[in-house]
Order: sequence, then structure tokens, then C-alpha cells
Amino acid sequence: MNPATPPAWRRWLEGHSGLSAGVWLVVFKKGAPPGSLRYEQAVEEALCFGWIDGQLQKLDATRFLIWFSPRKSNSIWAENNKRRVRKLIREGRMKPAGLAKVRQARRSGQWQAATERENPGVIPPLIVRALAKRKGALARFRDLPASHRKMLMYWIASAKRDETKHRRIQQLMKFLVEGETRFPWDRGGAASPTPKNRT
Repeated sequence: MNPATPPAWRRWLEGHSGLSAGVWLVVFKKGAPPGSLRYEQAVEEALCFGWIDGQLQKLDATRFLIWFSPRKSNSIWAENNKRRVRKLIREGRMKPAGLAKVRQARRSGQWQAATERENPGVIPPLIVRALAKRKGALARFRDLPASHRKMLMYWIASAKRDETKHRRIQQLMKFLVEGETRFPWDRGGAASPTPKNRT
């Protein structure tokens, strides 16, 4: 799809964002004529409606294609998109669908997950409360190398369902209390904490 300008992209989203499963959008590179739709503008408009960018493909010397689609409820919010959303809220540009995605992410913990993943010194309250119930578990977690804490917190935050998240916390507690040398995902076929594409 080639709406050419930010207003045209916004109009398309107003009419189709609640109906479409996604669209390949033509976005112009730097140096394009004034008013042409560029990456930052395309992403901002998408966020207003609860959509997000994904795969990128080169189209020609001046343009590329980006796949835009509705944000999934279990996707972690990247810090740059959180900054964009705060700006869009201040400017009064966010639509109800976009604000609903933000509220949903705050309730599920996905809004904070990227911050916790990037800063291993910040332990999510959910993990703190759980580990505090077992003597020594929280202290042992804090004593782990920063890289290990980061992987473990991402592993828990990336769980798609609440029951999976709580099960992983219990596995983490066992890992800490019993002095296991292997990570929880190395036992019993559990999914490993491999970050996927940005969100």
C-alpha cells in the first residue's frame, strides 16, 4: 500500500485498522520529497491505532516496504515505542484502540518487561513477591551475575499466558533454592529465553 503521506496513512488506519490483519506499507527513505511518509511518521500513526511495525524489505533506491499489523497482546513494548506513545498521548493523538493496547500491556506486565529485560538491576514486583516467600531465594537471585538475571527475567516476562509465567517463577524458585547449576529451560524441554524481533 502506498498512501504517500502521513495524513493518508492515518486516514487508512481510521477506516481499516479494526478490520485488517495487516498491510505492507511503502515508506520513503531520507531525502524523499517533503511530505512523503517516512519511518518515524509511519510508526507513530500506527501506534495511535494499536498497530506496530514488523518485517522490512527493500523496494528500490528511495523506498522500502514495512509490514504493519495489530499489536499482539503478549508482545513486549520496546523502550523507543513507549517513548513514542508518551509523546503521542501528550499531543492528544492516541486513539481509543491504541490507548486500550497500552492499558492492556500495563495490566499484563508487558509494558514494563522491556525495561526489566534491559536493566537486570530492576527486579519485577511479581518475582520479588514470589521469591520473598522462600527463605534465601531473593538474596540468591540478586547474587546471580547480571547477565543471568537478565535472561531469567526475560524468560519469565516472555511467557504468553499467566499460568506459564507463574509456573516459570516456581521453576526459578526451585533453581535458586536447590542450588541447580542448569537453567530451568535446560531441564524438561522448557522454552529457552531467546529474544525475537523487536516490538
